[in-house]
Amino acid sequence: MNATGIAPRIAAAGLAAALLSGAGLAAQEYYAVSGVDPDDLLNVRTGPSASAPIISAMEHDASPVEIVRVENGWGMFPAGEVSGWVSMDYLTPIDQPMIGATAVPEGLWCVGTEPFWVVTVNTSGVIVSHQNWDRDQAYGLDLDQSAADAGRVSTLSLEDGSAVITPERCSDGMSDAEFGWSGHFVLGGRQVPTVLQGCCALQAPLVDGDIPGRGEAG
Repeated sequence: MNATGIAPRIAAAGLAAALLSGAGLAAQEYYAVSGVDPDDLLNVRTGPSASAPIISAMEHDASPVEIVRVENGWGMFPAGEVSGWVSMDYLTPIDQPMIGATAVPEGLWCVGTEPFWVVTVNTSGVIVSHQNWDRDQAYGLDLDQSAADAGRVSTLSLEDGSAVITPERCSDGMSDAEFGWSGHFVLGGRQVPTVLQGCCALQAPLVDGDIPGRGEAG
């Protein structure tokens, strides 16, 4: 292994130890919308109440919905710049595909600011878009060397890098959204290893654009 490959793995090991010592673990669960008429929508609200303002909606069979926490029969999830709430009466648990032996859901995305960056995580690896890079960069994932511990903290072994994905409440410092994961990436392949720390979530399956007539459910 070359020097740029060793440094990211050592740094990631240190991050993992720090996270294990004091992480406030979240308990994400995954759902599909159910019990909604095919020609109707499930409302997404600003708070855990049927009287809270509607900010978006989901199709009658939308999935996966990653619920970060539940309050008074309502589930919260990251919805762009804010946290969205939906009635748990219209959600059914599903088995969300995970990446190998990790606790990381397929298709997780992580974001960070100053500078702005986005990382998408899939079985094949991670793709990094960075404000200061002239192009996206892909890092392959070694599934055999990637796993989760008993607390669902996942260590990913990347081609010339490593990552630690932790289930815990996370804020990106800019939006009002509450995320259910933090992501710590140490990436080689450049003159100096890049360290990225941010918040992660599954993309919420929201209706794009205007919501026709709003929904009747939730």
